[in-house]
Amino acid sequence: MSETFLDIITDVATLAQRSNDSDYLTKIKVWVNISQRILASIYDYWNALKDIYNFTTVASQERYNLLRGFDKPLRVFDITNKNTLDILTEEEYIEGNLGGLTTTGKPNIARIYGEESVDTQLSSAGTLSVVSSSTSDGSAFTVLIRGIVNGVDDYEEFTLNGTTAVSGSKSFSSVTHISKSGTTTGRITITSGGTTIATMEPDENVVRRKRLYLGQNIPADAYSMRMLYKKKVKKMIRDYDFPFVDCSNFLIYDAYGQTLQQDGKDVSASFQFKRAEQEMLRLINNEGGSLGPDYTHKFVSNFWRAHRK
Repeated sequence: MSETFLDIITDVATLAQRSNDSDYLTKIKVWVNISQRILASIYDYWNALKDIYNFTTVASQERYNLLRGFDKPLRVFDITNKNTLDILTEEEYIEGNLGGLTTTGKPNIARIYGEESVDTQLSSAGTLSVVSSSTSDGSAFTVLIRGIVNGVDDYEEFTLNGTTAVSGSKSFSSVTHISKSGTTTGRITITSGGTTIATMEPDENVVRRKRLYLGQNIPADAYSMRMLYKKKVKKMIRDYDFPFVDCSNFLIYDAYGQTLQQDGKDVSASFQFKRAEQEMLRLINNEGGSLGPDYTHKFVSNFWRAHRK
């Protein structure tokens, strides 16, 4: 049975004999989230982190902003033209197509390159305005926006005032970074000249959107595209949050190891880290075989393929 964030924290605190130490409980929360990020990053084929993004190309448009929760591409398909695109690096694409970067037609390759901090980039230079959807988000929260002002990199800080918009004084020609000082109650909206350029969810403290480029031929028309991708794992904040996969034992062993290491009990910590490693391998092996023996880990050698027939 899956345990909630609070359940896991309570178990680690019990093992560490720190159940009544509120400051230490805060540390355990940090360790548990670090352990979860490690588990998510060590393996790319967690079923719980797989998702599909459907979008339509625009004629002569090469670049497309991806979802905020996007981590890694797994496959990119052109449904209209029944074509599977090769995913390359930007360097590979340019080196192989130095003379044909502007041709249009059916795209054959995809690559991830760069990031955006806005949903819609500024159409012209202008001042920015920031507002929350909740009256609870007051002066305790600050939104930092970086970008180009008068041709140079600059920034401006906005102290929230609930549902009353806070206007800036600097004229940005582009925005390169948006972050806020903590988890807010409401959704944050950033506008310029009445046009929304970005939003931030309550538990989203940095806006980051990776860019997808379609090429070899830049799309010549509106094509239906489908991307299979790995999502980023979400940080657990609330007591009733739960890990992205049923991995309570791993999180408990690993976080408990962190408590022992901090207390100078390196031998005991090493034992817990070893237990965590064994649990991680068990989880990955179990996940890798979830589609059946013919698709273990999606990496099937000719040797093993022959022995499965």
